[in-house]
Amino acid sequence: MNLRTLFSRETVSKPDQRGRLAAVGSAFADAISDATRELEGLSRRYEEGIARACVLSDSENFALEDPQTSEPQLRAVEQTVMRVRTRMRQLQAEIAHLRELESELNAFSANVVVRSH
Repeated sequence: MNLRTLFSRETVSKPDQRGRLAAVGSAFADAISDATRELEGLSRRYEEGIARACVLSDSENFALEDPQTSEPQLRAVEQTVMRVRTRMRQLQAEIAHLRELESELNAFSANVVVRSH
């Protein structure tokens, strides 16, 4: 279903159209804001993971520690960093898609407002 079908003149009055479009626009803005906040938190976690991996793999510290404990720790941090990076990419794609949909909605909304005058 596209926006024209959802908000067609035959099924919804102009004031109802604008109200529904505003509600959908608000939902897009909220979703973008939530995803952006999550991305910011993941970015901090990613940087912390990279720093932790650097500390763990520091040649002086790494050589002094027991390989049976330090290597699994390093692998665990690396796996976490990889999972975080994957989720960051997913969020970036999601945010881009939501922004594209929001832009389409705004263009459609402008057309509904112009036609109603």
